[in-house]
Amino acid sequence: MKRKKSDISTLKLTTHPLVAKLTSHDCLPLDIPSDLTVITQDELDVLLSNITLNVIATSQPHHYQLLVPDPVFELLSQHPAAKKMHVSLLVHTVASQESLLHLLNTLLLMNSAFISHRFEANSENIHARYVRFKDQGFKPYALSLLANLAGRKRSVFRKVSR
Repeated sequence: MKRKKSDISTLKLTTHPLVAKLTSHDCLPLDIPSDLTVITQDELDVLLSNITLNVIATSQPHHYQLLVPDPVFELLSQHPAAKKMHVSLLVHTVASQESLLHLLNTLLLMNSAFISHRFEANSENIHARYVRFKDQGFKPYALSLLANLAGRKRSVFRKVSR
């Protein structure tokens, strides 16, 4: 594996054909916020800096095959300022079909299993963090903005009684 940064303007990504088959039944929300320009250039830079795309190189310069779908990157890369920014790549070397399958098993199944519990509570976490921001005297982003970015109704960010 090798880490590198790539200019989004020159980056050419395609999904690896086997990944496309393995993820063809994924349930990914397709809601796109109506106006990505509500995200400032500084905020976009921070968000993109937190993304690392798992890829393998192709024979063409700046062209990579994506090993894990990344809907957040797909969304953020549509922002008008994204073309002037960079994204981190983790470039994997795959020696055989067997090593590719092992890598995909790790990235698509094992990694997803580790993070799946976080998504169940994400809306509740946003609510709790929003309240903590206010408790500390800080002005958090408006819940309506967060709901728009999440493609959800504002009411989804509320405390859930258990």
